[in-house]
Amino acid sequence: MMDEYGLTAREQLTCGCHIHVSVESPEEAVAVLDRMRNWLPVLVALSANSPFWHGEDSGYASYRSQVWNRWPSAGPLEILGTPDSYHQLVHDMVSTGVAMDEGMIYFDARLSRHYPTVEIRVADVCLRPENTVLLAGVARGLVETAAREWREGIEPVAARRPCSGWPAGKQAAGASAASCWIRKRTAPRPRSPS
Repeated sequence: MMDEYGLTAREQLTCGCHIHVSVESPEEAVAVLDRMRNWLPVLVALSANSPFWHGEDSGYASYRSQVWNRWPSAGPLEILGTPDSYHQLVHDMVSTGVAMDEGMIYFDARLSRHYPTVEIRVADVCLRPENTVLLAGVARGLVETAAREWREGIEPVAARRPCSGWPAGKQAAGASAASCWIRKRTAPRPRSPS
């Protein structure tokens, strides 16, 4: 791994919090991935707990998320639609060397290879256990909401790139830009006071 990925592999001295949430079928799992992906930066912001890198203030609330996203197989997924599309993407990434094997598929959220779950992988490790429990509850709520939207025929919302996870990792809970797609979907942006 070090030979293939160099500094990216050597600098992966990070700890992330992975949350598994049960799903009923592969179809539901991919539908959940498609619908919850825009919410994952919010989980980064809520869990941000890695401001230091090599003993220095990184300027980020979650520098772990910046380091982790250096992997060529990390980051948000596009809308895939079907389990076949998901598995084809994984196959393509492994067969072209983007990932060495399926264990190196580091999407922000992915299908578990071992359990009937969606595995959410964006969060920092929280300092307090009660915050981890809260984060798991929020993640479960996101999965349940996404599954319900799929059953009701609500289409997933395409993300706009400027609304990606970078602001969430930078500013943590103050990362209003991380949810700008939500404002677009639900309400106009509030005006600044004069």
